[in-house]
Amino acid sequence: MAEKIVVEFSGYMVLDDNTMFMRVSDSVDSRSFITAKQWLALDDEYKNEYAIHSMEHAMSDAQELGWHHSDILVEDESVKEVYSSRTYHVCRRRMRCS
Repeated sequence: MAEKIVVEFSGYMVLDDNTMFMRVSDSVDSRSFITAKQWLALDDEYKNEYAIHSMEHAMSDAQELGWHHSDILVEDESVKEVYSSRTYHVCRRRMRCS
């Protein structure tokens, strides 16, 4: 049986101005990219047409990052939980956490 690792979390990031957003609207045939600074300048009605392009890069470049909980689960093919680990209140700032 193949096992898979599932990570569930909730938290926040303070994005760097250069974080890339990708246009994901159904009305667009080609993908276009803008920075977080450009995304902020959009009218509110257009912001939901964009999503963070790379969550991995956004997290590594974030000015501040934290999560309230993080669950790491290992499940087998029958979706039976084999392993579980939980972390709370993790914070990373470019300078330091309070």
